[in-house]
Amino acid sequence: MGSKTVFYNGKASTLSTAPKVINGVTYIPVQSIKGLGATLQLNASKNTLNIEM
Repeated sequence: MGSKTVFYNGKASTLSTAPKVINGVTYIPVQSIKGLGATLQLNASKNTLNIEM
């Protein structure tokens, strides 16, 4: 927590923002999911984000 560095299969990557805990809930930057092999599709007109693994 509090670090912008994340590791995927031992390889370091830097996130734009560090994960945080707010009121007992952990928040992570959505870009960190991409490192797990997911694809992200933003639909601005519907204000939605689709995540596919």
